[in-house]
Amino acid sequence: MPKLNSISITDAIARNAKPKDRRYDIFDSRTRSMGLRVEKSGTKSWFVMRRVRGRMVRKTIGRYPDVALADARVEASRIIAELVRGEDGEQNQSSQFFGAALDEWLTRDQGKNRTVRQVRNAMDLYVRPVLAKRKLDDVTKSDINRIIDEICDRGAGVQANRVLTYLRRFFNWCIERDLLGSNPTTGIPKPHQETSRERVLSISELEQIDQAAQTMGYPFGPLFRMLLLTGQRRDEVGQAVWDEFDLEGCKWTIPGSRSKNGRSHIVHLSAPVVELLGQLPRVDGHTHLFTTNGLRPVSGFSTAKRRLDGLCGVAGWTLHDLRRSFASHTTEHLGISPVVIDKILNHQSGAVRGVAAIYQRGAYLDQRRAALEDWARYMGCGQDLGHGHLGGLAQP
Repeated sequence: MPKLNSISITDAIARNAKPKDRRYDIFDSRTRSMGLRVEKSGTKSWFVMRRVRGRMVRKTIGRYPDVALADARVEASRIIAELVRGEDGEQNQSSQFFGAALDEWLTRDQGKNRTVRQVRNAMDLYVRPVLAKRKLDDVTKSDINRIIDEICDRGAGVQANRVLTYLRRFFNWCIERDLLGSNPTTGIPKPHQETSRERVLSISELEQIDQAAQTMGYPFGPLFRMLLLTGQRRDEVGQAVWDEFDLEGCKWTIPGSRSKNGRSHIVHLSAPVVELLGQLPRVDGHTHLFTTNGLRPVSGFSTAKRRLDGLCGVAGWTLHDLRRSFASHTTEHLGISPVVIDKILNHQSGAVRGVAAIYQRGAYLDQRRAALEDWARYMGCGQDLGHGHLGGLAQP
């Protein structure tokens, strides 16, 4: 790991430090033993590194800019004083900021878990902005309740349950490492009673469904995949007609006459969806994308869904769960704003007409386009679409 010569770190130096091919440290000449680590990802964090009793001890202070330069120097001086007295900072419960401990937990305890990205995004979105600069032992049950209440107030009860679970795990880990004496989440119940209609399928389950759909053939195989990749409603996809699509422009415009809220809606078509649509059979005079007889939109969803269940091995889910799971995972795993997700899903209410309606239809188009492309890549659909599975007109 390359080590730079000590310099007097300024806010400008910290702010402008750019990531390189591998992480590196900038050491502060003003506060000896303190430095700024710059990761390949661009994440920056303050630390103290000093030899104590023949071994090198490194203590994380907190992430920049969550912890300002001046605060980092004050905390570094305190940690250094403790180390000089022979007190390893790991034994001092009050020495760490919440943000620094959270970073360590995500790296050490959650790093090998498949869901670490989901956990990190949820904590960054809902928790870090509130608690990052707080000392661990200053966090109270009231603080946790306020965070959970705010998530619930957004109408995200399931997400509030998950964040509470993540916080409970995190504080238990802090106790195990003698960073904290008690868990402030103790006694806080789950705020939301989940029902089967609120199921969020795991990424593993979505992959199983996607793989099974690739074996089903036309019309339901590609239809189910389009539901998964676009997040749109079953009938909006099942009753789609070719005139709504601009494949060259990667755009699908659902007219108000077919949308649930009566407003036209633009859906970006990711590269895998464009390729999928390009493989669908097209017969002169047949306007519907998905049909079993060439005359009417596809029917027989229940039979096809039971067949899909048998192929994928996932039980107890509905087609609408694909839409809910899309919303949940794009927010939690990919860190996409809930506002953008609402636009993708066409979640709108109230009467909007004229110029305002046109603006609403086109709002956040760039962000929506990027989100759907990211989702396709995350689902592993960037290259392989299961060529050869789309076949010709067939009964489910």
